[in-house]
Amino acid sequence: MVASSPDPTKVWVVCSGRGHVVDTVRPDLFDLVDCFPICSMTTVRSEAVIVFGSFTDLVAYDPDGLSWKATKLVSDELRIVEVENGLITVEGRRRAAH
Repeated sequence: MVASSPDPTKVWVVCSGRGHVVDTVRPDLFDLVDCFPICSMTTVRSEAVIVFGSFTDLVAYDPDGLSWKATKLVSDELRIVEVENGLITVEGRRRAAH
């Protein structure tokens, strides 16, 4: 997957579950997205944020870089269901009660 970035000088590239933030002027300069494996990706345009999802976590990037992380939201199979009014709804397997 390739997606535009909130920063107009960068693009997001996801390949084999690994995400890269690539400088469009100097493609040899890149950073890794702090999420692995990336299973989903969506944008929150109103917030100028791109969100990446793994099996259990979400991470968000804005034009300045990593904005926030939400970890262990589900035990597996995280799926971004909806993005509306800056809110992200996810589904996935729940953890077993102990």
